[in-house]
Amino acid sequence: LIGTRGLLDHEKKEGIILVFGPYSYRNLDWDEHAIYCEMNFGKWESVVIPYECIFRMFDKAGNFIMQFLTMELESYEKKLQEEISKEKNEKQDDNIIEVDFNKRKKKEK
Repeated sequence: LIGTRGLLDHEKKEGIILVFGPYSYRNLDWDEHAIYCEMNFGKWESVVIPYECIFRMFDKAGNFIMQFLTMELESYEKKLQEEISKEKNEKQDDNIIEVDFNKRKKKEK
């Protein structure tokens, strides 16, 4: 969500670059879902950036670059559940001791 401006068609397809400079944003905040702020596009506009929409972040000085790979929550939870189940099965297989009582000889009295 970029204020009343919205995204242009080519921006929806190709993405946009937002520059957070000393005079371009204010009231920066975030939670577990998104980044919230106001940005100056000739006038102050509310901006909401969901984390799954962020591809890359970097600073001008080049001190760091972060590239994001996000998954839909359902897909992530499903994959996590599959990995846990797989690990559980592997651990169970490692802990199983098989005993064949058919080959056991009876003690003579």
